[in-house]
Amino acid sequence: MLAVLPFVNLSADKEQIYFTDGMTEEMITQLGRLDPPRLGVIARTSVMKFRDTKRSIRQIGKELGVHYILEGSVRREGQRVRVTAQLNRVSDQTHQWADDYDAELADVFAVQTKIAKGIAQTLMPKLLEARGLAIARPPTQSAAAHEAYLKGRYYLNRRTEEGLGKAIQYLAQAAALDPGYAVAHAGLADAYLLLSSYGLRPPPEVVPQAKAEAREALRLDESLAEGHTSLASILQDYDWDWPGAEREFKRAIELDPSYSTAHQWYADYLVAMGRMDDALKEIQQARELDPLSPIISADLGTWYFYARRYDDAVDQYRKTIELDENFAAVYTPLGLALWQQGRHPEAVEAFEKAAALAGASPEDVAALRQATEASGPAGVWRWRLDVLTRMAHESYVSPFDFAVAYALLGQRDQAFEWLDRAYHERSPQLVELRMDALLDSLRSDPRFDRLLHRIGLSS
Repeated sequence: MLAVLPFVNLSADKEQIYFTDGMTEEMITQLGRLDPPRLGVIARTSVMKFRDTKRSIRQIGKELGVHYILEGSVRREGQRVRVTAQLNRVSDQTHQWADDYDAELADVFAVQTKIAKGIAQTLMPKLLEARGLAIARPPTQSAAAHEAYLKGRYYLNRRTEEGLGKAIQYLAQAAALDPGYAVAHAGLADAYLLLSSYGLRPPPEVVPQAKAEAREALRLDESLAEGHTSLASILQDYDWDWPGAEREFKRAIELDPSYSTAHQWYADYLVAMGRMDDALKEIQQARELDPLSPIISADLGTWYFYARRYDDAVDQYRKTIELDENFAAVYTPLGLALWQQGRHPEAVEAFEKAAALAGASPEDVAALRQATEASGPAGVWRWRLDVLTRMAHESYVSPFDFAVAYALLGQRDQAFEWLDRAYHERSPQLVELRMDALLDSLRSDPRFDRLLHRIGLSS
């Protein structure tokens, strides 16, 4: 196992961080494709936690579970770039290989290939002698397109509404500068898809664009695991084409076994299908490749939740908070798991934390506790409906969120009315319909089985 630490930005312009982060991510991708059965490479999410770290190579290696660590720096001046790289063995903290490169900006892909070759010659010399190093064709010949792409990936990785908007702007610019830039189209597919998955835009508004970009990426480069993974998620969440989604997930993993997102999203698919044992194998693979990822950790907690193993779910959500106490997305599911256990005061604390991290006003957060004190458990969901209603006047809110709140209030007709709206919008949360414990109060109603059948999830 190998980890690529974030390259250090030594440029005079500190705004060049997008460029060094891009170098890090592209090195992870290139090294991950060297020899996947023998060399696993840790994903970006986990290594970025060690930016500017003071920890030793041994400490980092232990935390990530790796045998080797690549570290380096980038200094950019105009159209010239200087890159240094050094490979360290974790067990004794010794240098195994090091080199530095001066190149024109347009030759940065050749520099990445030379670094990959140096590592291969050090770690896998016999393999290299037997079959050589497959040198990937540069994804673009346009330095301007590459620059726009790196900016797009930088903002995409922020995973915020503002960041996704900027990501689309820069990735579209990269694709316009070089229409044959396959990974730029794959990045655009992810950006549009995440706007839907995060409930920031109605799926019909953005998912067709995501699908068009994913298909264009694969038309340009069928071997692109990222494109197959994006398409698989679209076939699952929007088209409800379950066989097609599984086919694309498997193809992505076949092409790049080190791509943790493919394992993570395929595991989500397997959970939706009720194949929990298979899902566990995939999520463990994702965790091995991205051990410090909060979202992968939280996903595992949600599976325990779906299995009605609420103690395990709470424990897993707590472990996720240990990874990142400001990871807003974990507090609501933690609160829901505590709620299912009847631990209502603790659940309300988790809901308050979720609301605060999501940017709710102090008045809204205070209103939650007041509603609970005044009306008990029902007050929580009435508060939730009030917040959702006000949010919907200013921005998009998924109808599925309304359905859950009404279901927990015991108002079945309203819940099914909102589920029907979610169906017509093709809300991605419907994929979890068969497993979601929050909708248990609706399962005895014939309308629930009919909805499962319409989505293709009936057993």
